[in-house]
Amino acid sequence: MDPRVKKRATAQGSKTFKEFAEEQYPDWCQGLSEEELKQWQRSIRDVPGLHDKKLQEITTEHVLEALKAIWTVKPVTASRTRQRIERLMDAAKALRLRTGENPAAWRGNLKHLLPSPRKLNRKKGHRSAPYTKMPGMMTGLRYDLGNAARCTEVGILSVARSQEIRLMEWTELDFEARTWMVPAEKMKIKGELEPKPHLVPLSDQAIDIIQSMPRTDKYVFPSDHAEEHQPFRANALVGAIERTAVKSTMHGCRTSFRNWGADNKEHNFRREVLEFCLSHRVGDEAELSYWDSEMIKRRREALQAWADFIKPRKNTSGEQPPERKRQRLKLVA
Repeated sequence: MDPRVKKRATAQGSKTFKEFAEEQYPDWCQGLSEEELKQWQRSIRDVPGLHDKKLQEITTEHVLEALKAIWTVKPVTASRTRQRIERLMDAAKALRLRTGENPAAWRGNLKHLLPSPRKLNRKKGHRSAPYTKMPGMMTGLRYDLGNAARCTEVGILSVARSQEIRLMEWTELDFEARTWMVPAEKMKIKGELEPKPHLVPLSDQAIDIIQSMPRTDKYVFPSDHAEEHQPFRANALVGAIERTAVKSTMHGCRTSFRNWGADNKEHNFRREVLEFCLSHRVGDEAELSYWDSEMIKRRREALQAWADFIKPRKNTSGEQPPERKRQRLKLVA
């Protein structure tokens, strides 16, 4: 490296990691959801050991020490924090505020020093209930009057991820088409480096709940515990589920749906339809290059059948249900 460049980087590298991060990530979050900004803030907050370190002096050992505190406790979050640190270090190098290799790089670096976050998350797993318990869970949620319960109900009916349903906005809904368009920035699609918008066909039950919500601002399910209009945090939905006495998480409810769909003999759903409902892509690169169908009709059938299973529709035909035959009892003298 040119000694003059190295000298300039050393001189300018007096800026601390926290100072530089707070200068950079707000601009990177422009045009994205508010949740993205909050996640950046949490990531920086989770590595206090780096806050006062000068950009030029940060080493792999410093990053490793900062990540170890959260790596096994919340592996997915910690992995994203590492990615954000790596991006900041790349930006610092591009701006000539530091030199050398990126101390937060995964390949050829931290990969050999930390256990795989995927394996850690797989061991921890997501609590999921047998799908036979899902109707009971939905009954419990029905008697919970808070907004968090309504948000959880629609999330389970649409098999959405926690972030997607908590950040649902009125402008994303098309009541005439009975669909919900989840923007790309809110998506985390398995197998795709660049997420795309995901169109969700809504069941009758989901539409009824959404339309019962008062339209006070942009979010459909605003927190009823916050002073300002803002979405719930993830633990609010987990809390709503726990109050039903069924042990599961929002992600676990997606597992319940997938198991129900696989076992369902009445409809015999195709694997691709069920995976697409979960916003997963299946098939290799060659197959996907020829496959651009949204499968809206088939997914609508699957999600409506799921809704009818866990939250049966009320009888709106006006017809009286057939009388049950009662067993005649013999009189005892």
